[in-house]
Amino acid sequence: MAVFQRHGRFIPLLEAGIEMEADETLLRLAPGLYWQPRPNVEFGVALPIGLTKDTPNLGVFALATFEFGGDSSKEPDDDEDGKR
Repeated sequence: MAVFQRHGRFIPLLEAGIEMEADETLLRLAPGLYWQPRPNVEFGVALPIGLTKDTPNLGVFALATFEFGGDSSKEPDDDEDGKR
């Protein structure tokens, strides 16, 4: 589950994740930040923090997304008509 609020080309977020298996429960909270310098390019980083004894204390998630094709002329804040 995640909550976020776009601020121009930046998207701060807070994610929570849980994995349950027979003998352990992994629970983590991951604050992060996404940056969209162009409509078809996105970079992100998050720092997952373990909240249970079974979960690693701290980690790093990194993301790079490059989209090809489609309408890349729209800016991240454009509405359906391509207007701000």
